Amino acid sequence: MNLKNRKIIITAGGTIEPIDAVRYIGNFSSGKMGIAFVKALKNINSNIVLIHANLNTKIPGGIKAVKALTVKDMYEAIKKELTRDAILIMTAAVSDFKVKKTASGKIKKNKELILHLIPTIDILKKLSKQKTEKNFFIGFALESEDLIKNAEKKLKSKKLDMIIANSINKTNNPFGSDYNKVTVITSNKKIEFPKIKKTTLAKKIVRLLEKGGTK
Repeated sequence: MNLKNRKIIITAGGTIEPIDAVRYIGNFSSGKMGIAFVKALKNINSNIVLIHANLNTKIPGGIKAVKALTVKDMYEAIKKELTRDAILIMTAAVSDFKVKKTASGKIKKNKELILHLIPTIDILKKLSKQKTEKNFFIGFALESEDLIKNAEKKLKSKKLDMIIANSINKTNNPFGSDYNKVTVITSNKKIEFPKIKKTTLAKKIVRLLEKGGTK
């Protein structure tokens, strides 16, 4: 695959969903995997757009960076940047739920607070409806059980070209870590990587894409 002349959109970090004017629902994502992809691709392609939520790592210079904290904001930002042949690498840890009604001020501390949560939009599923044959979508699947089975299900249901499956358990917790252990899955191939640095992992996946090793 030629990565030099196509827009590459990379999402990173953990989205947040407000509870009130002060608090929010979030996750432990640091954004390191997304930034690793930015670094791996920056010398190949200058047309990179980073769409990020909360990050715990520095954004490299020389690229376009768009802040999108909520799931809705991230979806709108991707939709705005998505071209007919763009590559989308969706490393962001996207919230699955949001509060049905956000309080306008600060909720006072009480003995108990019950939140009514509803699902957020499924970004990749919505984007799949406008995906063209020239687009290439890469998703991530984080699972605590049935990793490959659940990842393959997401690959099909969200019309992805590739999904990167990683577990969260006692031996592998990618949140905030510089390391990850993944299986790269396409419609006809599975490639397992041992636990390695995210920067190294990103370079290896980029080489796979360049060499057409996913087909």
